[in-house]
Amino acid sequence: MDHVPSYATLSLLFSLVAYIPYVIATWKSNVKLTISTWISWGLMDIAIFAGMIASNEIAWQMAAYIFGATLMISVSLYKGASVGWTKTDTAFLAVVVVAIIGWALTGNPEVAIALSLVAISAGTAPMLINTWRNPENEPLLPWILFWIGGLAGMLAITSWTIAGAATQILFWVVHNAFIILILRKYLRSGNNKLLDQILMRD
Repeated sequence: MDHVPSYATLSLLFSLVAYIPYVIATWKSNVKLTISTWISWGLMDIAIFAGMIASNEIAWQMAAYIFGATLMISVSLYKGASVGWTKTDTAFLAVVVVAIIGWALTGNPEVAIALSLVAISAGTAPMLINTWRNPENEPLLPWILFWIGGLAGMLAITSWTIAGAATQILFWVVHNAFIILILRKYLRSGNNKLLDQILMRD
């Protein structure tokens, strides 16, 4: 328990720092973002974070994710990327609306968190598919930093409830998935440019 504040701080710091190489890669046009996914993530993160605050089970890495999603969307739009909004994205956000309504009706913020986590899992699918098809479009270094921040976030868990633990666990699983997909082409081909990918060198 004595180390929980330290883990929480590390989780916040690594999750924030992860966006620095992501922004650099996006600015250099090496990354083709799925902006609709980032918009969905940002709005769902807000719903989850609000539920955490109401449950008094705050994972501060969520504040980093909200800030980061806003930053990534802004940089991408400035660079002229297409939003690519679809009916599927609308459906995911509809789940968030239902989650907020469910919270209001039941008085239980964990309802909003649980439904938002379902939506965010589904909303991640387009980006996972894009990464499966084109792993070179996602920089590896940010996801390594997200992974470290997510691990620290799990070590900071004090309550194994939906509000206290579900988000950290799910996000860390997502971090693992992206790292595996990005590494896939290097591990299968024995490509010796893995270090260049990690360091984001052209």
